[in-house]
Amino acid sequence: MKRKNRVCGSFPRTLYRCFTNEEHAVQFVEQGTIRVGVLQTYKSIECAARRDATEGEGLYKLKGPVVSGRFSTNPKIPAKWFLEDGVQQHHTETTNSIFLLCCANILADINLLKRRFGKYVVKIVSPVALAIEIDHALNGYDGRSGLFLVEGKDVEYNKDGLIVDGRTPDLLTDLSYVQKPEEFSEEKEFRFCIIASPSESRGVGQTHLEIDLGSGRMSYAEMLKPTRSW
Repeated sequence: MKRKNRVCGSFPRTLYRCFTNEEHAVQFVEQGTIRVGVLQTYKSIECAARRDATEGEGLYKLKGPVVSGRFSTNPKIPAKWFLEDGVQQHHTETTNSIFLLCCANILADINLLKRRFGKYVVKIVSPVALAIEIDHALNGYDGRSGLFLVEGKDVEYNKDGLIVDGRTPDLLTDLSYVQKPEEFSEEKEFRFCIIASPSESRGVGQTHLEIDLGSGRMSYAEMLKPTRSW
């Protein structure tokens, strides 16, 4: 039986992953141990530079019909209602448990990344290979569809912005876990989004999920050596 692939999305060729803890960076590269945080933890994370109080919420605007009303202070005069073209305010959230492995595009300023996210930097030269290994570690090799979806997504820096590209409702729902305010745009963040099915209990009620790839040293990741600019 051919195994069903549980990886989707678009993956760049290379990414950076920063760590504040050197031991965690070494375990990532040398042992294939990955720690991913649940989406909602970033609402109240201690580091102010990484905190987004609206994390986990998709906020956006669409052009469309809006209803407005005109009211009189005289209770005998009924309200008048109008339907006209305007801008609608939308809000979306996901009910699935979602864990994030947050990385950055190599076009980002590496010194900025180190200041905000940690000075121990790992370069991932095949993000799609990492996504496939995460899939295997969580869902097994036995051919079943598995209970986790591993999705690669660039973060969109358009929180509460006007969406005019005609995207479908499911893609608008995705904004709940890949959207941030424009003020974070210089981070050029990319996310491995690990989405649990409703029946999956692993990680429920936890702030983090630890994944052991079981493959030993990663052939597609390396620690960058410190330089004087660090």
